[in-house]
Amino acid sequence: MKSLVSLIVPGHKLRSYRIANVRKSPGRIIFEDWLVKQRFLLAFTVILACTLAAAQSEDTSAKAFTNSTGMRFVGIEPGTFLMGSENGEGDWDEKPVHKVTITQPFYISESEVTAEQFRLFRPEYPGHEDFNPYASGLSWHDATAFCRWLSEKEDTLYRLPTEAEWEYAARAGKRTAFWSGDRPTPTPASNLWGLRNIHKGPPEWCLDWHGPYPRQPQLDPVGPEYGWCKVVRGGGLDAFRWDEPYYRRCANRAAIAPTFAPPPAKMPDGMETRWIYRRDSDMPSRHPVGLRVVMAPMPKTAPLPFEPPALMRCVKQTAAKGGQGPDSGKPYYRVRRLFPHGLDMMNVGWKIGLEPGLYSYHHNSALAELPNGDMLAFYYNRDPRVGEREPSLSIAGIRRRYGAEQWDEPSPWPDFLDANDEAPIIWNDSGMLWVFWGCPRIKKSYPFQWTTSTDNGATWSPIRFPVFKSVIGPYSSQPINSVFRGPDGIIYLAVDGKAATSELFASADNGRTWFDTAGRTLGRHSSFVLLDDNRTILAYGGKNIDIDGFMPKNISTDWGRTWHVSASCFSRLGGGQRPSLIKLASGRLLYAGDLRHRTGTSDGFPPADKLPKGYIDRGGYVGLSNDNGESWFVRKLTGGGLLEDDGNEADVKSVGYVTASRSTDRLIHIVTTTELHITLNESWILHGCGGRASASMQPAEIVPGSVKQYREYHENGQLKVVWSAGIGADGRYLLHGTETWYYENPGEPRKHWEVEYKAGRKAGAETFWSPLGVVRWKRQHNDDGTSTWAIYDGQGKIKAESVWRGKKFIRCKLGHAQSEDKVQ
Repeated sequence: MKSLVSLIVPGHKLRSYRIANVRKSPGRIIFEDWLVKQRFLLAFTVILACTLAAAQSEDTSAKAFTNSTGMRFVGIEPGTFLMGSENGEGDWDEKPVHKVTITQPFYISESEVTAEQFRLFRPEYPGHEDFNPYASGLSWHDATAFCRWLSEKEDTLYRLPTEAEWEYAARAGKRTAFWSGDRPTPTPASNLWGLRNIHKGPPEWCLDWHGPYPRQPQLDPVGPEYGWCKVVRGGGLDAFRWDEPYYRRCANRAAIAPTFAPPPAKMPDGMETRWIYRRDSDMPSRHPVGLRVVMAPMPKTAPLPFEPPALMRCVKQTAAKGGQGPDSGKPYYRVRRLFPHGLDMMNVGWKIGLEPGLYSYHHNSALAELPNGDMLAFYYNRDPRVGEREPSLSIAGIRRRYGAEQWDEPSPWPDFLDANDEAPIIWNDSGMLWVFWGCPRIKKSYPFQWTTSTDNGATWSPIRFPVFKSVIGPYSSQPINSVFRGPDGIIYLAVDGKAATSELFASADNGRTWFDTAGRTLGRHSSFVLLDDNRTILAYGGKNIDIDGFMPKNISTDWGRTWHVSASCFSRLGGGQRPSLIKLASGRLLYAGDLRHRTGTSDGFPPADKLPKGYIDRGGYVGLSNDNGESWFVRKLTGGGLLEDDGNEADVKSVGYVTASRSTDRLIHIVTTTELHITLNESWILHGCGGRASASMQPAEIVPGSVKQYREYHENGQLKVVWSAGIGADGRYLLHGTETWYYENPGEPRKHWEVEYKAGRKAGAETFWSPLGVVRWKRQHNDDGTSTWAIYDGQGKIKAESVWRGKKFIRCKLGHAQSEDKVQ
């Protein structure tokens, strides 16, 4: 291996020559008058600038070299810099600003790898004319494979830069947004250390998994030990915004799955696929990301510990179910809130314990019961001040534990940084969980991507993109709320088509390859269900089109190749609305949706005698059908006794992008765009409950003698969790007693999380510890429904304390560490 020489890079030491140091030098040079001082400063500055400019010209040439592929490399000297965005600019993941020291010199390519250079490694690579002469549209695995090939060819170690090395080299000693100041240069000029295209050209893969920044100083950081997305620097991922100056800043961080690239010419087993490397304007993932190469040994720093999002922590694997749920012959109705509300998420929420990147507007719901009885819901997650096509969108996931009355705190996951993540679906496929979503604004995005879990959502597989066996028709990268298997095991996934259509993509090999079923339904956001004969698919069209004021009804008997379209008995829908259609355990079909177009106008609204029995007013409705959708009985959804801030019962004016699901206790679960979780049974739809709210809103009581204790263990045999649960008077399984979780630890077990339950409701103290035994936060739950949540720093001091009533934020007090760190 070639060794790296010690480098002295002109420009890097520039700050040590500041004029201020002259006044502090031995002898204390003091000027007699202002004019003499100004002349001295001017002369000193001119002489210093000329000297350093000459040295830079000589030393850059001496430290640069060109390898056998024609790649020119520039030497970078070790040093310390401030990593992240200062002065309030930048996204949440660019903070806190923290000191980083690069302890070893390294060489970095002067510019990105060109298409011609990449073809030396992969001759079939065509390049993309949009980004010539540079290679782009490469996966992270393509980039690292090129580095391995180059290392063997050159007999030295080449690799991708860490994101710390990238930002350090890009800044070239500057603390401004761009190496050139507050604005990027109008041309792809070289920075002070000789690097070109820092704020131009294709964005570039880095070595690291994406993760939050630590507050403490770091030496040669390499990112977290695990993740789902690899860091991209030098530009964004949005097809229309990636080249804007905001996404070209030195501190900007984009990130996406390492497999993100155009589909392969062949599968690993040699099977030919229709999609190959080519200059096809319709090819998925023809994206701008390329690479820049470093020649240096790998940093010896250990990666940061992986911090799982909240929805993946302390997940039980035991299906410790008891009771049969509420009596199906009696009406049952319950309404909960899913998300925290009533606060400025960015300026308050992130400081009082909610996860950074979580916003206060959630839309496009998804819901499923898990094998352990928990429920997972997903929404897209955005800042309410920006539109739903912004690159800041992510998916927010949230868990309700089996036997608990309240939903946990949400997590912004999954998230492709600087790309709009939208339209999630979660599907429990006989114990395997699938989460699908789309990114409509990525250049030539795939119709969808997905990840899976076999342990109730505690861990998730690497994110995958579909490989198609044949050419696919027009689509929009927005999955809907329907996914199912046919009797032959083929998976069918609903995705938006172009304009006012929807479609089914299918896989006969569990996601290894996919195909387009070819047909298109009438109606955007159509919801699909497989009927009793196991060959007929029914779909109700979502929005953007109607038949005489009614929602389109679509029937296919050839697995989505063709559709017969007619008018349904449901009113048309409009923007912000989507129906949900599922089959219940009883065999009935359940429909959930809004009464009419959200504009509220009467234009095109069907006559009352043509609507299903039970329509009486605008708002959210559910319906039951005993005859595969030929006729329906519907009932208007209510607030179920849930009170708004003004003391009035919540009014379900709209369910928006609604998702319905069923649980094994025969209850129906509905989650709405308005962040409500409505639980009901068929009896409530058919018979009502005799009032505005059912008795299920009252605090539950535990049947005497029904409480049992349960345990789970880590793989090493240590106790993982111990908890207790009993049966409520209404037949539900309810957590009751102390639940304690323990970290897997070589020595004595350390507590992870401890909470007290009373008939499913949290009561008393709740505490969460770090792996080192340090208290992260405590929450005191009071009998009146309020709670106080205290967040601690590593020294045991309170960073923030907030007061809540249920999911509503009341007030907070910030501690000593809540202003942004001023790192000098």
